Formats: sequence, structure tokens, C-alpha cells
Amino acid sequence: MRRHVRTSRPALGIGWFIPALVAGFIAARKRAQRGGGGEVVALPTPPLDEPEPERGGGVERTTRAALTEAGRIETPMGQACLSVARRIDFPGLDTGSALAALVARLESSLSVATRGAGATSAPNALRDELAARRAQGA
Repeated sequence: MRRHVRTSRPALGIGWFIPALVAGFIAARKRAQRGGGGEVVALPTPPLDEPEPERGGGVERTTRAALTEAGRIETPMGQACLSVARRIDFPGLDTGSALAALVARLESSLSVATRGAGATSAPNALRDELAARRAQGA
């Protein structure tokens, strides 16, 4: 007959997990109480003494030009596009994947902001062409 032998560590039970969890919690709490030794990092910021249009980077300048050409720079969506473009130009501590997401967001926001600007729809173009032909014939 086999006897059950007790050891200080169970083979695969939960008993090993709880002391490790408590020890990790206590260590984290002590680090937080000590102060952790963190340091302050200054983020890059654009100079504030320059006028607004010249202050932006390349993406912001081209976005501003596209919105001005479409006549949509003063709309809320146009201002949102400028904000995203400014964030792309001055990313701070953003990662590459965050910048890629911002570029995708700028592309979609810019297409929404400039939708229908400067271009006539197909039915309106046909209507304008018909009116021009009638004016020539009369």
C-alpha cells in the first residue's frame, strides 16, 4: 500500500502561487514607498514665439494648404485634421505603431473634411453641361 508523503512544496498545486503573488505585491509596495528613483524627462515642444502657420512641421503645413484650398480650414473637422497633423510632426514619446495609426486617422479625417469641396457631383455636372449647351443654342 502506498503512503502519501507530504513535502514542503506541492507538486503542481496552487500552494506555490500564492506566496509568490504576495511577495511580488509586497516588493512593489516597498518600491513605491521608497520613491522608485524615477527621473523627469523633458518632452520636446515647438517654440511659442513663432507665428502659428510657420510653427508647424511639414505634415501640418501641407494639411493646412490642402484644407485652405478646399475652403474647409475653419470647420471642426479641418481643425481636427490640423491637430492630428501637428501630433504627427511633434510625436513626443509616441511609438512607430502610434504614428502609423495617426497617419491612418489623418488620411480618413482629411478625406471626410474635404469631401465634396471644389468638385461637383455627377448629376450637377450633367445639369451644368446641359445648361451650357442650351445657352449656346439660344
